[in-house]
Amino acid sequence: MVIKVEVVELKFAKVKVVKVKVAEVEVVELEVVKVKVVELEFAKVKVVEVKVTEFEVVDLEVVEVKVVELKFVKVKVVEVKVTEVEVVELEVVEFEVVEVMVTKVEVVELKLESQVKVSEVEVVELKVGKVKVVEVKVVKSEVVKLKVVKLEVVEVKLFDLKVVEVEVVELKVVEPEDVE
Repeated sequence: MVIKVEVVELKFAKVKVVKVKVAEVEVVELEVVKVKVVELEFAKVKVVEVKVTEFEVVDLEVVEVKVVELKFVKVKVVEVKVTEVEVVELEVVEFEVVEVMVTKVEVVELKLESQVKVSEVEVVELKVGKVKVVEVKVVKSEVVKLKVVKLEVVEVKLFDLKVVEVEVVELKVVEPEDVE
């Protein structure tokens, strides 16, 4: 059991660790090419700089990750439920009125001759029964509340990802190889 180890510079080409228990380690610079850890237990570790070329994580629980820039290349939205939408500007291009019911018509001036000529007709009350909107063009729409029920991300590319704070709760390698 190691009580305290201070490493200034340490380079590994290929390391296979079976079981290591470390009480306190301070690493200044560490470059690891390929490491397979079967069981590793740390009490207190302060790592200044670590360069890992290849590693395999089986079970990893991340408590807090801060993503600075995230770019989605291909995202498939399966189901979206919109609770409240406020339409700021709406332009109706074409609509077709199927049924109109006029309840009250007031005729101000009516001349009956050989041909009937109505000068002015005022519709006091108009009830539209069925209106079929053929084409609606939304010019400006503002979504106030949007609830995404199911979102399936097909492909994500991380261009600039800065992890500020990561706390590893449990890290286990499930299938260790036999020690030769």
